[in-house]
Amino acid sequence: SRIFSVIRKGDLLVDYPTMSFNHSSLLFLRSAARDPKVRVIKCVLYRGGSDSPLVASLIRAAKNGKDVSVLVELKASFDEVQNSTYARQLQDAGCNVSYGLVGLKTHSKIMV
Repeated sequence: SRIFSVIRKGDLLVDYPTMSFNHSSLLFLRSAARDPKVRVIKCVLYRGGSDSPLVASLIRAAKNGKDVSVLVELKASFDEVQNSTYARQLQDAGCNVSYGLVGLKTHSKIMV
């Protein structure tokens, strides 16, 4: 995919809401889920929202044989129940799911 040729040229910092999530991070994840050269995907899920395309792409990646690891923050304000559901769905799809540290909130959006 073209996203990988952009990344090969150098580091890429994505700024929200200035840049589109769909045309940057989600494009990156969807491309990685399909690319046969990608073997591992690691991601932090803080606020997935309802019907998350990010979670769907992670599940697709796992079903495509990728080693997918996701840190799910269960204390994300207003998304606690949804993130708990996503954690179960990700585990059922074969993703490695871990959770934040007791007493700390992981408020981060990282994907490699």
